[in-house]
Amino acid sequence: MLIGIAKDIWIAEGEIVSFYGFAYPTRSVIVCLPSTDLWVWSPVRLTPQLQHEIEQLGDPKHLVSPNKIHHLYLSEWSTTYPDAKLWGPTSTIQKRSDLAFEMPLEDECPSEWEGTFDQVWFRGSRVMDEIVFFHRSSRTAIIADLSENFSSDFIQNNWKWWQRWIAPMWGM
Repeated sequence: MLIGIAKDIWIAEGEIVSFYGFAYPTRSVIVCLPSTDLWVWSPVRLTPQLQHEIEQLGDPKHLVSPNKIHHLYLSEWSTTYPDAKLWGPTSTIQKRSDLAFEMPLEDECPSEWEGTFDQVWFRGSRVMDEIVFFHRSSRTAIIADLSENFSSDFIQNNWKWWQRWIAPMWGM
């Protein structure tokens, strides 16, 4: 399930979920910090296979929601890894008041992430704010919904006929 993309950084493809009736894929990014703690961005459904692979890498200590949409599986990860800290922007924290988050993410990375990332808080939109990350050592930008790029095959296979005309208008 885990796909290595550079030293100490992997992606995990999750299931397809419905968002306002549109099919969207889910994906996590897992980073091994210098301490060997794991940083998990946008956790996907935690299957037994994924849990096994994750635990071969280390202990998930930081569960990150980059925006208020990427919270679906935080509860199950938090239950499985009770020592993990939950992170997100204020919009996520307000939406998921049932979970105990650390201080809201803004433009500065928490010191617990050991200088592994740069981050910027995209704000100013009435509908979305998002924390964008840059993994320094691999030079990888980690972006959620500010950039949606679906293949024609994905849209053809997962979106209804009447939804397909919307993709080009939305810049997908």
